[in-house]
Amino acid sequence: MVCLIVEGKNDVKKIKEVFNVGIDFIMLDGVNFSIAKSNEIQTLLENNKTVFIMTDPDKAGDSVAALIQKRFPTIKRISVIPEKARILKAKGYKYGVEYCSRKYIHSLLFKHLDWAN
Repeated sequence: MVCLIVEGKNDVKKIKEVFNVGIDFIMLDGVNFSIAKSNEIQTLLENNKTVFIMTDPDKAGDSVAALIQKRFPTIKRISVIPEKARILKAKGYKYGVEYCSRKYIHSLLFKHLDWAN
């Protein structure tokens, strides 16, 4: 079983549109990397689960990914290309995993997860 660390429920929803089985999730509730989330990750790693970070390609997503990787250096981040994860809103572009196309999500996970084919 693979676990993806994501920022929120919309990310989970989008990823489940592409792969609805075989992935567990840790939702950070935005960019909140709490002690409880750290403990969840630690437990997964102790149980030999494969864990990846898949946060938004923005300053907040980069920051929380860096915090997680500082605490857990073996966890790799699945990098999302900003242009593939953006949407135009009233105040400019907004970036998020939930804005990625299904095809792009599939290609990212296919590249990083052995079983995703």
